[in-house]
Amino acid sequence: MMIGEINRRRLDDDQVSYFGFTFPKMQRIFAEYRSSYPSGRLNLYALLAFAVAVAGLVITAVCIGIIG
Repeated sequence: MMIGEINRRRLDDDQVSYFGFTFPKMQRIFAEYRSSYPSGRLNLYALLAFAVAVAGLVITAVCIGIIG
């Protein structure tokens, strides 16, 4: 969703691709989103979704017996 918001402000030949998520690309997307939308909340929602996903993976690993 953040990529869509960023691409709205960019020219057609300078848009960010939706494919390929690397750490530097995500940092650039988050930085550009924060500078373009200082009161936007999509970056917080993305971080919250990531935290929930990591917690779910840890809980699943504990239940299966991989951890602990």
